[in-house]
Amino acid sequence: MRIAVFILVIESVYVSSATPSQQKSFHGHKVLDILPRTESELKSILNLIEEYELDVWYEPKNLNDSLHVHVEPEKLGQVLSHLKKLGSEVKVWIENVQKLIDGSFTPEDNLQRRVIMQRSLNLNKTYYNYSEIMTYLDYVQENARGVHVSQQVIGQSVKGRDLRVLKVSRSSNSAKKAIIIDGGIHAREWISLASVIWMMDKLVFNPRNDPDVKKLLKKFDFYLIPVLNPDGYEFSRTNDRLWRKNRRINSGSNCVGVDLNRNFDYKWNPNRGGSRNPCSTVYSGTRALSEPESAALASFINSLMGVDNGGRVQAYLNIHSYGQYWLYPWGFTTAYPVDRLDLDNLAQVAVTAIQKVNGKRFTVGSSRNVLYLAAGGSDDYAKGSAGVKYSYTLELRDTGAYGFVLPEKQILPACEETWAGVKAFALALAKS
Repeated sequence: MRIAVFILVIESVYVSSATPSQQKSFHGHKVLDILPRTESELKSILNLIEEYELDVWYEPKNLNDSLHVHVEPEKLGQVLSHLKKLGSEVKVWIENVQKLIDGSFTPEDNLQRRVIMQRSLNLNKTYYNYSEIMTYLDYVQENARGVHVSQQVIGQSVKGRDLRVLKVSRSSNSAKKAIIIDGGIHAREWISLASVIWMMDKLVFNPRNDPDVKKLLKKFDFYLIPVLNPDGYEFSRTNDRLWRKNRRINSGSNCVGVDLNRNFDYKWNPNRGGSRNPCSTVYSGTRALSEPESAALASFINSLMGVDNGGRVQAYLNIHSYGQYWLYPWGFTTAYPVDRLDLDNLAQVAVTAIQKVNGKRFTVGSSRNVLYLAAGGSDDYAKGSAGVKYSYTLELRDTGAYGFVLPEKQILPACEETWAGVKAFALALAKS
């Protein structure tokens, strides 16, 4: 792996810039594994989750498949009592969430990261903060050789942070068919950001060593958005490691944030896998595209799909964690797209390549049928509204041992396998 060296000044921080008093503690928090066996039991469990405003980490694909639900200690007794009355099969999946978080960082990160001037950004060792990532984007643009790299600010977050897109192409005037890849739409899914940065590095600094990258850049322009939810991401670093939403101040509520991946303007419906409750982790917002982050992405996709650009976007990949899935639309219904076989075939190419790297098996299918109901997702929007044929959501490793708190030691294997899948997918797309 090429190591990028550049000038960077970092303030002394504890993991990020939070003090211990700012950091939310998850001591005593547990993740329960709940196994529903009937439709009525599942419905009762989902109602319980809504009533207690619980954080669902993993939803069941069907009956006899587990839910992973994060429960705070003050709610645990009541939740377990209700589940007992339902006759649900329950076990503790993660005993202490804080212990999981503490164990996810290297010893260096549990100490102060000191002020340094000459720094090596080793992409597979650490999860970097927003400022560091933006500095790295500048470095990539300034040091690219043999490829053209440009940046574009497509909007600002609720708190005014830039939403940057990095374009990688063969030449400055390139207007080839495009592949858009974004990460970090859900703040706590740190591996999604790391994987997009890894892909960026491979596309920019590896064409001479990888003939496949050369082939891809002859065919496509790549647009990479590593941090789609910068406010939420920074909050997950400084205050609440498990924060999911953006940082919208919701009128009439003490609860903050909108789930950006329930906020897109295609079949938007808070009653179908989202929520009208601002305190819910899947709060859909007051209306479709109410949030500047989702609106900026939608506008950007549409700009590349417009008449002036000839419908350039061939594929859209929305990177998430966890569960190990390669999903295509639809999320709002069990119905399949008319070109389901095309979507499935290219996804199968990708997951086969992923498995060859570290043996990880990814499941392919439509979001609603394989995972869960979720209206207002960006992949549904890209396909249904913008007209992007190959639109996918990738849920990276693992399958629940660490969940959203994937340790730093797994950054490298996760990024390697994800890049292998994306590269195989893009090569197959180039031939289609």
